[in-house]
Amino acid sequence: SYFVLVRSEMYNPFSPAGLRALEKITQGGHEIGLHLDASLYGGDRAALEAAAERECAVLESITGQKISMISFHRPAPGLMPFDHILAGRSNAYESRFFNKIGYCSDSRGGWHHGHPLGHESLNAGRALQLLTHAIWWIGGQASAQEKLTAYLDRRRSLLESELAEHCAAYTPRLTKEGT
Repeated sequence: SYFVLVRSEMYNPFSPAGLRALEKITQGGHEIGLHLDASLYGGDRAALEAAAERECAVLESITGQKISMISFHRPAPGLMPFDHILAGRSNAYESRFFNKIGYCSDSRGGWHHGHPLGHESLNAGRALQLLTHAIWWIGGQASAQEKLTAYLDRRRSLLESELAEHCAAYTPRLTKEGT
């Protein structure tokens, strides 16, 4: 499953590139789920429920697929485990996915729950929830800071190109090379 934030300043699932990425994922036979930033709703369970329903509907409208799974973005400790159906959907932090099987994440660019290949769940032949983020796997051996800076540079360049293409009043800045 690939979980997508719909409320993010870092990417836009409705942009041409975002739509192409979602199409590529679904054409590969993968499921799209909602990556919900629960911190935006201040612990208000009714607001969280309404947001989950609304954001799933947004994703369904652009993927053409039913969204059946939710994963929290930067979950607060109070949301782990979260043994509640949310907007009629399961979530990746239910005990059956979080406590009853292994959990391993590359959040912040490192294996903070141990390397997955050495994880006790795998060694015991049990299932493992493996949470990965594409940004950490691009750019070879660069540090997390270098990868994030390169991402920022690409986004800045894309935004400048979009401004130049769609806003006649904008004149692109000279690059460092003077072109």
